Amino acid sequence: MSQVNLYEHDSGPSCIRYPRGNGYGPEALTEFFNYGEAELPGGKVPEEGAAVPVGKGRVIYAGSAEPVRKIKASILSIGTRLMEAVKAARSTEAANPDISVAVADARWVKPLDTALLDELARRSDILVTVEEGSAGGFGEKVATYLTDSGALDLGSVRFRSMVVPDIWIEQGPQKDQYDIAGLNAPHIQTKVERLADAVRKYQPRGVLGPMISGSSSATPSMLDLTDQTTGRQI
Repeated sequence: MSQVNLYEHDSGPSCIRYPRGNGYGPEALTEFFNYGEAELPGGKVPEEGAAVPVGKGRVIYAGSAEPVRKIKASILSIGTRLMEAVKAARSTEAANPDISVAVADARWVKPLDTALLDELARRSDILVTVEEGSAGGFGEKVATYLTDSGALDLGSVRFRSMVVPDIWIEQGPQKDQYDIAGLNAPHIQTKVERLADAVRKYQPRGVLGPMISGSSSATPSMLDLTDQTTGRQI
């Protein structure tokens, strides 16, 4: 699909990044990414792709709608970590009856889908970006937009980014390398669960604390990032 976009784009330069590894078959595309007849006619991967809307992401999984799940988390993935993000969302919900985890596929680093970012920031207590890139990339672009748009002003969203750490990673199987980088499903789940634990323990403090507390019983404040139990910064 991305190749079709590049072929049709004539108004400026464009770039596509080819990942290592094998592609997904129709079964995995259906199970994890909710592909249907439109994307997989006859249950098969089409021989020719179709262009996708430029600068538009998509929500892969909206998260459980059970009323008991008071903590709303969102994972925004770019690139190859999407399936791991879906796995992390499922395992997090299975292990935590009070957390709902949505998963979105950003698809584009530039232009950003700002409407999608606004939606995720509005609905989420926790927002985590996941990318197979270094610090200063996609996660920073998202953080800059959310900061400049005012989405983080009231401190109602705890935002974190997950990137490839600045360390030497040995040659080896991809899964092992992602384990070293901390970018597989268990690592994403741990990130979300730690933030959710901070949301559970949060106690409003400071000038905006009462106002934020009054808006949602499970709304944290970015003004106070101290774990009330341990005293450490979250």
